[in-house]
Amino acid sequence: SERLVLESVVAPGSTIEIPVDPADPAFRHAEALVAASLYYQVISGKHLAEIHMTYNLVEVSMHNAFDAAGQWNHPFRTFLYLHFFSHELAEELTTEHLVQDGAVFSQIFATTHDALVQHLNDCYSAFEYGEDEDFEARTEAMRMPARDGSKGALLPHCSVSWELEYFDIFHAYAAALVEAIYPDDAAVVNDRYLQDFHRGLLEVLVRGLPDRYDGFRTKKGIARFAADTIHHATVRHQIYGTTGIKAALDPRLSKVQVPKDGGTSAIEEWRSLAYVALATGQARFTLLTGTKGKDFRYLLEALPSPLRDRMGVAFEKLQTDLQALEAKWTSAPNSKSFNYEYLRALPSELHTGPGY
Repeated sequence: SERLVLESVVAPGSTIEIPVDPADPAFRHAEALVAASLYYQVISGKHLAEIHMTYNLVEVSMHNAFDAAGQWNHPFRTFLYLHFFSHELAEELTTEHLVQDGAVFSQIFATTHDALVQHLNDCYSAFEYGEDEDFEARTEAMRMPARDGSKGALLPHCSVSWELEYFDIFHAYAAALVEAIYPDDAAVVNDRYLQDFHRGLLEVLVRGLPDRYDGFRTKKGIARFAADTIHHATVRHQIYGTTGIKAALDPRLSKVQVPKDGGTSAIEEWRSLAYVALATGQARFTLLTGTKGKDFRYLLEALPSPLRDRMGVAFEKLQTDLQALEAKWTSAPNSKSFNYEYLRALPSELHTGPGY
């Protein structure tokens, strides 16, 4: 089968192309710089700045639109808030322990506190909501070019291939819930609380929302918004915060600072990052499904009977679909090693969201 082969690298801040040669100190130094930059962006950018800080604004917008208006049991808020429970608490704790002056990040990464804060601001300004869930674009980006110039096959084992299986489940779940709540597109437009939520999101998200959400004016648009949001709060957070920690624990891969003389990183830096990774990866969040998961239909108890029953069917099917996916991903002879090596997050490991 076809595969991509790494032939050269360019270190961050450089324009020099260095051929791949594990015995060449220049290559190993550039390799370490790439790894350190990647870790910094994933840990402080994708995980902290995007999921915990920027997605916290989704919970804030929900609070302003629904909770402040006394709409605690609004059906759209009811199912979406499951994935944002105590998100603000988690964000406050991570900011306090990781970002404050003298806290962990400005000590272990090659950055100052001022530069770290500027980096977080830059991540917020550049953030595009649902970019990781633009599976159409991600699928095309992961295709290998065919020799005749046509579209080639997906890169073997790329994460988008298995993330799409999750997305199909979440999209069907969100569409079923929206179908139960709103009889038509006019009902979506006339839901003042939902529209307040949309306006609130546009006020806090610098780059707005993708066109595929139809400006919160169609059932199709808000179902896609909900599916994208749930996928990011569960699957993407699971990758950044839990399944990915095995890389952080491997000192051959984990790089937070790169000595100029080519020497090894300090053990204290590795230990600090390992403890941060273990704190997020082993926290006792509520599981979304599996033997220790919950039957979340109790959240619907305050809703009128016909709506409660229809939404309950969607809640039940989500559990059934996730457990079927779990069986599929754990039944193959090599499934355990594949899940480990490619950071594939199992349904039984998924938490309801990034909150505590």
